[in-house]
Amino acid sequence: MTGDGPLDGITVLDFTTNVSGPVATHVLSSLGAAVWKVERPDGGDDARQMAPVVGGDSAYFIAINSSKKSVALNLGEPRAKEVVEKLVRRADVLVENYRPGVADRLGVGWSAMTSINDRLVYASISGYGGKGPDGFRAGYDALLQARTGLLSVTGHPRQAPARIGVSILDVSSGVWTALGIVTALMDRDRTKKGSRISTSLLENGVFLFGYHLLSYQLTGRLPGAYGTEHPAFSPYGYFATARSDGIFIGVSNDRQFARLCICLGHGEWAVDPRYMTNVGRVKNRERLHGLLESALRGHDAAWWESKLTDSDVPVSLLQNARDVLNDVQAEPLSLFQKVEGPAGRLLSVPRIPMRFSGIPSPNATSRPPRLGQHTREVLLSVGFTGSQLEKLERIGVIAQYSKKERLGRKRSG
Repeated sequence: MTGDGPLDGITVLDFTTNVSGPVATHVLSSLGAAVWKVERPDGGDDARQMAPVVGGDSAYFIAINSSKKSVALNLGEPRAKEVVEKLVRRADVLVENYRPGVADRLGVGWSAMTSINDRLVYASISGYGGKGPDGFRAGYDALLQARTGLLSVTGHPRQAPARIGVSILDVSSGVWTALGIVTALMDRDRTKKGSRISTSLLENGVFLFGYHLLSYQLTGRLPGAYGTEHPAFSPYGYFATARSDGIFIGVSNDRQFARLCICLGHGEWAVDPRYMTNVGRVKNRERLHGLLESALRGHDAAWWESKLTDSDVPVSLLQNARDVLNDVQAEPLSLFQKVEGPAGRLLSVPRIPMRFSGIPSPNATSRPPRLGQHTREVLLSVGFTGSQLEKLERIGVIAQYSKKERLGRKRSG
């Protein structure tokens, strides 16, 4: 999406790869900014090769790169400097998630870029923060889940830790970066100067782990894994029902617990001193869990989901990817947007999760770019001539998505 949202008129120079940085620029693109995605000519963003890859399209890449424009530029070539200078003069925002120090080495660091454009908002994402004894280490989501304590509370007791099944630190880093960029743009309206913002997967992990850090300091007990349950609430988590399925129940107060007990035909549990309060239920969670599962064994998950919902007890079935795509809430909330995938197939891609009144809903409807698809278009718009681009391409500074490659993909599709 460009030219149709609250960030219409903002141009973002995107030097990011993998997940965290592209999430940040995906949010900005969905809000109307024009995003120029600068990629290596030899393969581009690493996410283009993240499995599964079908018809040359990666699921990961499609999810967070729709509506961007790809510029294939070899930053290792000396003549790339003049290309970068013209791009950054036109940009409002630059986002990079290189390993700390790499942006400076490539000539696109904070000092070099703001010496060209002092109104530039410059955003960096790293694994460990770029300072301190480990600040320059390479960092990836699973590593930082371990480092920040998240894996110590994920999985089941007395079993090996389980990685959170989504790249939660990459995504949260990207979202916080986008929020920081919007804040910096607002500040620029006041000061007429750009600024630098940064975050890291380490900082995001520690922020997400905050409840457990406070719990440890208050009690002196190290938090552990609770499976699907929660250390602060009970009953809260997965409960087996009839057949081989189960249901998720989330009770956060005594009123909800009373309604659950009545629905299960055991109103006496709601006045039992062991279970009357949440603190008591947490203390006696194992015994209570067993009682609840015994009662739930009488019917299957779908039956209980309907009955508990009617009783205003927070409950959910366990859904897989197919179920989520067909969820009854998908259409009312416009959860998905259609984006072209392999062989012209329309895919349902999640929208960024925010809605506004009075301005267009965030979306990114055009297909993710082929590597170098917009090199010529973007560079012509910043002042290069066609003959200059031909020369830059001959000497390996830029690359364009060729007609030959387009035809080859069409035949293979």
